[in-house]
Amino acid sequence: MPAGAAPAPCEQAQRYAAQSGSGILRLAKLDLGPAGRQEKPITDVGVGDAKSALVAQSPINSAALARVLDGGPADREDLTDVLQQQAPPSHKKAKSRDIDATEIGPIRLGRGEMTVHAKWDPGMACGAAEGDVTRSEAELNRAGVLEPLVRVPRKVSSVSTTAVEGRGKAARTVASASLTGGDVSVLDGAVKVKVIEPPSLLAGMSLAKGGEVRYLPAVIEVSGKGIKTERLDTAGDNIEVVVDEGTPKSLSGTGEAADDSGDEDTTPGQDSESATAPHDDESPNGAPGANEPADQGDGKVGVLSGLPKMGGLKSASPTPAPGLPAIPDLPLIKETDTEATPAAGPGTRVKVSLGDVRQAASGHAIAAKATAIHIAVTQGSDPQAYGDSGTGVVLDLEMGLLEVAAVSPEPAGGAGVSDVAGSGGGLPITGPRVDVLALSGLALLIAGAAALVFGMRGRPRP
Repeated sequence: MPAGAAPAPCEQAQRYAAQSGSGILRLAKLDLGPAGRQEKPITDVGVGDAKSALVAQSPINSAALARVLDGGPADREDLTDVLQQQAPPSHKKAKSRDIDATEIGPIRLGRGEMTVHAKWDPGMACGAAEGDVTRSEAELNRAGVLEPLVRVPRKVSSVSTTAVEGRGKAARTVASASLTGGDVSVLDGAVKVKVIEPPSLLAGMSLAKGGEVRYLPAVIEVSGKGIKTERLDTAGDNIEVVVDEGTPKSLSGTGEAADDSGDEDTTPGQDSESATAPHDDESPNGAPGANEPADQGDGKVGVLSGLPKMGGLKSASPTPAPGLPAIPDLPLIKETDTEATPAAGPGTRVKVSLGDVRQAASGHAIAAKATAIHIAVTQGSDPQAYGDSGTGVVLDLEMGLLEVAAVSPEPAGGAGVSDVAGSGGGLPITGPRVDVLALSGLALLIAGAAALVFGMRGRPRP
């Protein structure tokens, strides 16, 4: 028999897909109106986005991208441009870009780096190959929003990955998103958040076992001068602190008490990390005057009175990031109102909470989202004060915006190559069955022998 050509890894691409995304910060709202300022509020600006996807049934099978700022001025392409890598062809090395220290509007960023890597094996299109497919990461040495309102004094990074694990019926697509680092100082250290364990979110979907979502919430400690240290380690845990002229007081909380002896050597109103953190890399090249103290002529006093000018930023684009292959028919995750923002009472209040996971599934597709850490600052008027400047949310900040989705073929839509493994290298065998041919031949042999015997008996002897 002549040797046939080796079959291709996949005769047809199947419905294997996954995508993930992670963001360092999202400035949902910044409004100094409740603090007596007249500047225009800023809403919906993302910092440090990392996204990636694999889609077997697409001309672009995998892509990884990262960007510093989602939103912001059009003339700052160094911040808003997307760094991306796509496959095929598969890439052996990742692509990277350095991030310069900068200041833009109320956001101040330290140096950092973006890295993206996209790979693809054609066998992944039908579950005949496995391995890591994409990885995207955005890393910053430090970050801040209207410092000293919010400061992230240490390294923080967002990571997004996708992969195919297993083969044949056992093949499953996996998407994961995580945030590393992310200690936070609020109101110049009046409230401090220390990340003990980072958050992560994973989704997986397979033909044989279906889907799963695994969410590990962050484990954090909230402390400050005059605040008993609270540990939050379960989704939904929160603590609310009222701050009066730099003297915080815990108002409520659902976490566990921890040792707060380490806060005794901290000067009131000052974050111990920020006091020693170098600022040599903070060469502002954003809006002129954005870091200058605001005019205090409005007569407003309190912990929010000395904040710098906000500057301006446009909101993030509602359209998906360019270059990322779309996954059709993903289940929609029901969005919920932000439950972490407290109703403002008298004085300045800070609420820190751990977000819960939201998920949806449809057939062999699953998707999930979670906001790891939520920080809200509100300003409420004193009922006895003269000249009420208003009550409301000053800051609504999200850290660790995690989203994942995974898809596999439907069971009725055909199986992977393992169903026909060993059958002509993945090709079905055609023609009659060998056992039937053998039995037919044996029957013919017996019939022929019987005919010979009976024929010899009936022949006349000489």
